[in-house]
Amino acid sequence: MATGEYKLIRQVGGRGHYARVKVDVLPGENGVTIADTAFAWLKEVYGPDAWEWRDCDDMRDGARAGATYALRNRAAVRPSEHVLVTEIHARPVDTSRADVALATCRAVWVALGEPGREQPTLDHDWSTA
Repeated sequence: MATGEYKLIRQVGGRGHYARVKVDVLPGENGVTIADTAFAWLKEVYGPDAWEWRDCDDMRDGARAGATYALRNRAAVRPSEHVLVTEIHARPVDTSRADVALATCRAVWVALGEPGREQPTLDHDWSTA
């Protein structure tokens, strides 16, 4: 098992972009799983009564898209691997689905110890990941 983390913090055109994602890459069939505890940090930061906001499902979709893109665009031929997204840190104002996708993609490549073939940017179309 390999662990990777990536923190995206950028300011572009007066708009903030933030996401921090942690992943585990495991041997097994290519695929992506989002841990049930990916947003557990909300209770740690905001207290035991905190709950997920409406965009958390969109952030999960972004993480799936980013991890899928990372697996498809590995620089080296590798055996099949499965990505478990263990944490998705986001901010309601500064985080979009695309921010989480980019951070997840980069976290997977950190875990694999290699950059991908095609480097996505903030304006990448993640719908085709």
